[in-house]
Amino acid sequence: MRLLANTCSLFNRDTGLEEISDNVKNASCDVSRDNNGRHVVTTSFAYVRYAPSDWFWGSAVTKAVDVDEVEAVDEGCQAKVVAAVKSVGAEADQCFELVLREGATSVTVITSSVTERDDWLTALRRLLERRIGEQRRAWVSALFLETATGQGEERSVTLTQATNILTSVGRQVNPHYGAVISHSILKSAGTKNGNTESMMNEDQFLQFFDLAAGRPQIKQIYERLVVRLSGQCSLNGAAFYDFLRTEQKEAQLSVDDARNWIHEMEPVLLRSRCLSDIGFTNYMLDEKQNIFRRDLRHVYQDMTRPLSHYFIATSHNTYLTKDQLRSKSSVDAYINVFKRGGKCVELDCWDGSGNEPVIYHGHTLTSKILFKDVIEAVRDHGFVVSQCVSRDPPTS
Repeated sequence: MRLLANTCSLFNRDTGLEEISDNVKNASCDVSRDNNGRHVVTTSFAYVRYAPSDWFWGSAVTKAVDVDEVEAVDEGCQAKVVAAVKSVGAEADQCFELVLREGATSVTVITSSVTERDDWLTALRRLLERRIGEQRRAWVSALFLETATGQGEERSVTLTQATNILTSVGRQVNPHYGAVISHSILKSAGTKNGNTESMMNEDQFLQFFDLAAGRPQIKQIYERLVVRLSGQCSLNGAAFYDFLRTEQKEAQLSVDDARNWIHEMEPVLLRSRCLSDIGFTNYMLDEKQNIFRRDLRHVYQDMTRPLSHYFIATSHNTYLTKDQLRSKSSVDAYINVFKRGGKCVELDCWDGSGNEPVIYHGHTLTSKILFKDVIEAVRDHGFVVSQCVSRDPPTS
């Protein structure tokens, strides 16, 4: 689509398509620089209006593109429209392209100069970034409001509730780590406590969500992938498919599979069929991406054969808490193994004083524990957790 120069403007959705700038030539009304020389865009801009190729001077007929429908903003133009661009005395480097969502026709815009084009690229890309940020915040805020108690600005959640919210969206948070984050946030806000009953308002919950749910390593991968996509602020279906094929080695997946993943994992940018950093993190943390096969989590082998027919994962020097020369021996070390499902432990038994056998790493400086105490721990804890044996602990 060929567009005439000096006819593209930004509009404000909140005022019903009221024009903010006269034309691209006066784009300083829309794109300004702050004290650090950076481009600044007003966040209320939501539409781009342009004059289509059949537009004529004096005509009131123009078109508008909702920024929410824009997937990316690319420099230059497609090869098929180069001739049309040159027919109006312009060059490809004066153009930029609004790449719309799947199923919609992209729009090529001609500006009066390369500098003007760069201003538009900066403005629109900043705008896309902020739109994604706004959608992300709205999603997290909705999670907060579903659980929060109170009215208006008094709405709040406890640390326990905040942790449960994260769990509901697939983010398991260690209770101690959650308490540390909560304490830091509330302390910064002037609140003394950070325990499970301390209340977080919406802004504090948003901070908690970002800190507790974020995975810096995954976000680095996401940002690297997005940087490859000039003009984009999120990961589109094609780029995600390329990532799955080339980096994840998912050779059997199709483009439709990638789109289905986006639909399943993305909570923020569903309309645009792209992955935000949250959706990408959801994908990377999903159990389907686990290096271990899910179908092997359950015991499927024949467990009725003699013990000598099996390879056995055993705990070595189970009683030791640290090194094998001078560390402390502990009954709790056995209990911890049993709680994790361990079934084969080591008891190094030695004669002790008063005819009480002891357990320790013989001929070393490790401390000694009573054989009797360890056997009692086996009785009380050895048969509680098991994937293979279903029985009650012995009563004597």
